Amino acid sequence: MAVIEIAKIQVRRGQEGQVGMPQLDSGEFGWAIDTQTLYIGNGSVDEGAPAVGNTEVVTANNISNFFNIKAAYNYGSSAGTPYSVVGTFPINNTVTRTVAGKLDDFVNVIDFGAIADWNGTSGTDNTAAFQAAIYNIYLQNPTNSISDKPLRIPAGRYYFSSTVYIPPNVTIVGDGPDKTILVTSSTNANLLQLCDGTSLGYGNNPYIVFIPGQNNITSSGRPQNIHIEGMTLSYSTAGALPNYVPLLSLDCATNSQIINCKFAGAYNAGNIANSDFNNQYDGYVGIDIRSQGNSPNVVVTEKILIENCVFSGLKYGIKSTYDCYDIIINNNIFEILNRGINWAPSLAVYATQGPFRSRITSNIFNNIYNEGIYVGGSNGISTDHVSSFNSFNGVGIHLSQNGYSDLNAATPVIRFLSPGNVSIEDKFYRDDAIKKTSVIPTLYLPNVAGKNLVSSNVAYTATLVNSPGTSITLVNIPYASNDQMINLQYLYSGAGVSGHPQSFVSRKGSLSLGISSIIQSATVTDNFTYSISGGGYDPEPLAGLQFTASLNTITNYINISYTGAYIAGTIEYQYNYIG
Repeated sequence: MAVIEIAKIQVRRGQEGQVGMPQLDSGEFGWAIDTQTLYIGNGSVDEGAPAVGNTEVVTANNISNFFNIKAAYNYGSSAGTPYSVVGTFPINNTVTRTVAGKLDDFVNVIDFGAIADWNGTSGTDNTAAFQAAIYNIYLQNPTNSISDKPLRIPAGRYYFSSTVYIPPNVTIVGDGPDKTILVTSSTNANLLQLCDGTSLGYGNNPYIVFIPGQNNITSSGRPQNIHIEGMTLSYSTAGALPNYVPLLSLDCATNSQIINCKFAGAYNAGNIANSDFNNQYDGYVGIDIRSQGNSPNVVVTEKILIENCVFSGLKYGIKSTYDCYDIIINNNIFEILNRGINWAPSLAVYATQGPFRSRITSNIFNNIYNEGIYVGGSNGISTDHVSSFNSFNGVGIHLSQNGYSDLNAATPVIRFLSPGNVSIEDKFYRDDAIKKTSVIPTLYLPNVAGKNLVSSNVAYTATLVNSPGTSITLVNIPYASNDQMINLQYLYSGAGVSGHPQSFVSRKGSLSLGISSIIQSATVTDNFTYSISGGGYDPEPLAGLQFTASLNTITNYINISYTGAYIAGTIEYQYNYIG
């Protein structure tokens, strides 16, 4: 029978606080006037109800109580079959959690008013929203478990007009580079800056920050255990450059990581080749590492990991003019920059040596105007940097300027001006370009210049031809303009001499080259062993494979040549040097 009209629904009502809510009939409503709570009767078991009782109906009056409701839940229940815990643990073990507890597994900047609406020219200023999230989560009640949660930044473009300060123990995580994008238009403030954990109270200036030459950062409150991951930090425009400051200032930090982030400027190879850009704008930088070095409150940045990041379109990718220790720079991409890593081109006030003991490993350097890695220093202090397994392509060639290529480089690829540094198995595509052509560059420049050890296991192969009395070039090695020792190891193999075609000779040797910058000369010593098979004839006295070395100070290279009457064969070699 169709229901035409219901004039009135009778609801049982009373004061729950005085007499309680009685058992309601099946489908009957009960209204608690005093608590403003609505109930409905479950019905009897005979009718199919799981249990006799009343069920509370959520209304606008008590929606807030929803978050305190407890419900049994197994991970995977939404898929139909909850996951089981087997073995010595109970099967289908259920943990009862409140809805609020479940929601608090994550904390999101959107909850604090952040709006991702940057359209390339304008957008909502998110500085206050981000700062409120950081303050409330990590500083207002640092002993609360919520302070251990990462602050999530969903994908989107967020605009900032000034600095967001990052105190100790902060973890901020985005959805990935070029997905979560933070954009700054400020010309005098960092986008992100690490700060002391001592709060001055939330307001216009709640944080104690690094100021050069002052004792602002305390050892107890220093930035530490900071983790920044999965986002792009970017300047807003590519217009006429004012005196920009770095996107991220790592100040007095320890035990912190920058992972899977992109640091983006808006400049291409043509912009960076511009003389104005080359000589100015040292603050247009991805990461600036600073330390408080003034006594008695010395707080030095140390134990920092920068990994899986991209630095593009900036003056420098990473720079520091301060004393800092144990910076690990691993598996990053540096591209379209004036320099990739710029360590201590000059020293800040109170600095003694600049960065010390950094490990620069497995990075890609591509299209860099000047050096990929630059280490300053003129006071003789050993800085002990290690560059290893990096790849350098189009580095030190002044990018788009006409006439510059890997065959006519403008700067070394790596420059070590302080002692105690080493390059281990770095890959220089400049070498490949030189070896693929017979044209000698107008000016050779070393891959690694300065006071250093270069160790490489890269093997090269060449074909030797019979050359009695005439020297033939085996390899030209760039000269670093200072005293050097070069060790070239080789393996030569060739057929026997005329009349003994079945013989085969193998020769293993090590060339020691001494390079004197004072008298501008090169000497070579050849220590070798050889063996022969077949033919019963020893060709070595006739073969007479001999090596010589000379120093060309005009085109700036060391020439290694060979002569020999019966030396047609193949030679494999690799070389290391110190100087």
